[in-house]
Amino acid sequence: MSSETSNVLLSAEKARSLAQRIFSQYPHTTESLQWLENNKLQFEDRIIAFDAVITRLNEAFVHLDQVNKQYRTEVSELAKVARDHIPSLPEAELETTNQSTHNSPGLRAFFQAKREFGWADDEFDPEKPAKSAMGIFLEGYGRYVALRLSKEPDQIAKIQKAFVYAFEAILLVEHPESKLLGDIKEWMIADADKFSEPIQQLLKPSAP
Repeated sequence: MSSETSNVLLSAEKARSLAQRIFSQYPHTTESLQWLENNKLQFEDRIIAFDAVITRLNEAFVHLDQVNKQYRTEVSELAKVARDHIPSLPEAELETTNQSTHNSPGLRAFFQAKREFGWADDEFDPEKPAKSAMGIFLEGYGRYVALRLSKEPDQIAKIQKAFVYAFEAILLVEHPESKLLGDIKEWMIADADKFSEPIQQLLKPSAP
């Protein structure tokens, strides 16, 4: 394992641990986060896929005209509202550590998520124990990206939504067998009409 990957996994574990403390009032979400701690290889698999998608997003921003046509629409929509570099997990951790709680987009994203992502507790599925935690992880990262770029609630919501759709589209196309996709695909199917036609086709039950 490379040192870069080790750093990504270490940063992810710190975020997971912080989330478990912040979401302690949500028993199912806490159980989901605890499951990831107890099943480290499962957590690592998901984080490696997560990091790969962030890397691909940043690469796509540099050459939008060369982006895979299957997810070009979603990436282009994100680029319209947030074409800045998206921090990796270690970069996000460093940024969060070096800023006060008030000024840290990372910490604000965590605490806002505590108020707004209670749905994850209701969505807990014992057959998919990582689902709630990874749903929060993805939505929370989208909120973090948005808070770095705007203070306007409407714009924050727009950036967060665009980030999640672009992330999910890339994950579906480039990591179709990933455990992370298995966690969130049900939500993607429910929101299929929000995606471009190529992604909608991939989300159909008959799609390979």
